[in-house]
Amino acid sequence: MPKAEERVVATNTPEAPRTFTTTEGLTTLGTTALYRVYVVLTTGNEKGSDTVSVERPA
Repeated sequence: MPKAEERVVATNTPEAPRTFTTTEGLTTLGTTALYRVYVVLTTGNEKGSDTVSVERPA
């Protein structure tokens, strides 16, 4: 389950291509957004990736 300050911006099915595109959090020039990818394991547990920082060029 994502932390309180995190939110879901997309959900993909297991059959969906492994690509993802968003501008969530990057609507203003020069802003930075932090992203993590979560997967639901076959055990039902969730696993999160390392945090990635993305900056929209000014």
